[in-house]
Amino acid sequence: SVLPGTFHSSTKKALLDPRAACLAGIFTMVVPMQMPAVSAHFPAPTDGAVKRMKFSIMGCGISMVGRLVCAIAQGFLGQDFFGILNMLLSFTAGVFMFKEDERFASVYKCMASSICQTCAAQGMGGTQCLMPFLVFSAINFIMDLILRMGALAFPPYGMFVLMSWISQAAGAYFAFTAFKIMRDLEPAEGTEMGGGFALQGGDQSEAPGGPSQALQGSSFTPFTGSGTRLGG
Repeated sequence: SVLPGTFHSSTKKALLDPRAACLAGIFTMVVPMQMPAVSAHFPAPTDGAVKRMKFSIMGCGISMVGRLVCAIAQGFLGQDFFGILNMLLSFTAGVFMFKEDERFASVYKCMASSICQTCAAQGMGGTQCLMPFLVFSAINFIMDLILRMGALAFPPYGMFVLMSWISQAAGAYFAFTAFKIMRDLEPAEGTEMGGGFALQGGDQSEAPGGPSQALQGSSFTPFTGSGTRLGG
């Protein structure tokens, strides 16, 4: 039998080992985070994915708070510290992404005046935070799914862990959907170059009329003049 407030030995060993959670944090720092374009607002074609992504961010925040409270009350904070910390990173990226939304404005102001002053001073927000949110959410979901399956046996803590899985998986999916739409809206590489590039080069054979028209515009006429006969 398992005593209340304890995990099975194998599950507890996995949760006590912070290396997997640390690996997730390191991976999020080294993965290239490039966006097709940086803007304060998302384009109209992404409205559906953005709306669902906002709900997933709210779910992430609710599950994170509930997970923290239950972890403290049930004695799991030492095992789940890194998991909750990684959820905070994901939630913060989501709040900054929609900092102008009225549902996240108060949370953003609180973060911008406390733990995230540096990020706020640099003007981070909008689509700039889409890729960090996507990476954080995807890695958190995978690591929690691997390391915290045993938590489901201990409600209500396990209920909030399950809720965090769903919200982070949904957030990663809809963030990737918005990313693909924005990427497809970007102009193809090289299409911004005008058609007059060849006219600027040194090859005048591509100019309208060709070389013959250029000769006609000059004052030189071949095979004219008196000249001097040889032997004459």
